[in-house]
Amino acid sequence: MKVIYKYQLYITSKQSVTLYEDTEILSITYKNGGVFMWACHETDMPAKSVEISMYGTGHKLPDDPGKYIGTVHLDNGLVFHYFAEYEKV
Repeated sequence: MKVIYKYQLYITSKQSVTLYEDTEILSITYKNGGVFMWACHETDMPAKSVEISMYGTGHKLPDDPGKYIGTVHLDNGLVFHYFAEYEKV
């Protein structure tokens, strides 16, 4: 059975998140002072660690930043773009 889960992300250049095989990342949003990601996956799949990188608007990107997964707009006007190193985990 597939389920949608919410994960908290952070405003940091790199972080690891435990996701499950065949996870589909649905969206990322800035809400109530935090960054949250919603992802859909089967409940009985094996877990794995996924690296998520964040880049500010105007910052340089590496040649292969990973798969784009979303953009958040903070209340102070800053905008960050998130990328994950995964292939539909």
